[in-house]
Amino acid sequence: MLRKAKEQDISECAAIEYEAFGEDKKIIKHDLTKQAKDDDYLFFVIEIKGKVAGFITAKIHKWNKSIYVERLYVHKDERNKGYGSKLLAKIISIAKKLKMRKLFVDTGEKNKRAVRFYLKNGFIKTGYIKDFYNDPHDRNCIVFCYNL
Repeated sequence: MLRKAKEQDISECAAIEYEAFGEDKKIIKHDLTKQAKDDDYLFFVIEIKGKVAGFITAKIHKWNKSIYVERLYVHKDERNKGYGSKLLAKIISIAKKLKMRKLFVDTGEKNKRAVRFYLKNGFIKTGYIKDFYNDPHDRNCIVFCYNL
C-alpha cells in the first residue's frame, strides 16, 4: 500500500537508507524527521505486510514550479517489484496536480541501477557535476529532469 509517511515510519525508512547508502542513522533520522514536518516536502512510503518496503521524499520549489526528489530508496529484498516506480509515479501525479513544470533528481555516475531506473521512468539526463559527492567510489553526479 502506498501512503503518506507517518512519524513512526521514520526509523524503518532510516534503516533502508542506511543499508543502501551507509550514512549515519542519526543524521538520516534527523533529516527525515525535519522533512516529515515540513509542508514543502512530499514524503510517501510503500508498506508491504505491515513493514515499510520503500520511501520517497521530494521538496516542492514554488518559486520555479519544480520538485526535487531528495530520497528514493527501496529495501534490498523488495527491489525489482515496481515499488520505486510507484513511488516516483505518486510524486509525478502530485507535481501535475500542482501544475509544476519540472521534476529533478540526481544520482552517482557509477550507480548504473539508478541511472537505468530514471531513464526507464521518463527522465532525461540534463547535467553532470564533477566531484559533487563525498563518496570516494562515486564522486560524480548525473542530474535528471522529468518534464511535466
